[in-house]
Amino acid sequence: NEILLNNIIIICENDEIYIYYLSENPLCLKFFGLFRSLIYNMIHGILNKWSKLLIIDGIGYKFTIENNNLQIFSGFSHNIFIIIPNDISISLLSQSRILINGINKSKVGLFAAKIKGIKKPEPYGGKGIRYNTDVLIKKIGKKEKKTKKIKK
Repeated sequence: NEILLNNIIIICENDEIYIYYLSENPLCLKFFGLFRSLIYNMIHGILNKWSKLLIIDGIGYKFTIENNNLQIFSGFSHNIFIIIPNDISISLLSQSRILINGINKSKVGLFAAKIKGIKKPEPYGGKGIRYNTDVLIKKIGKKEKKTKKIKK
């Protein structure tokens, strides 16, 4: 099989994929890099699955899974339900941690970002939904600022 796109040739032979570029112009080289990384992400997703770990912090904040729906208790007056897509699986590690898995890197990332966007971590208490790799830099509040000034 051979595919030609924007002066890029992609050839599939004997369980191997070859990518060639026909010209040295910068746009062609950018497409070459794009196609190479997209193919790599597809292969990696099939072999290892992409995953994101989300953590929810706060009193009464938790995740639950019911009937292919992710239920989020995040301090609002109502619970939030999100339908889990068919090509994504969610593992409930604890009430405050979920692991999102899938073979498509962009779908896993978009779904995790959708969940995180519901309640982003706030800078004073750190309550909210975050990735396990996120580093929270907490701000000090007014009360703490005043007490520090008095001590001087």
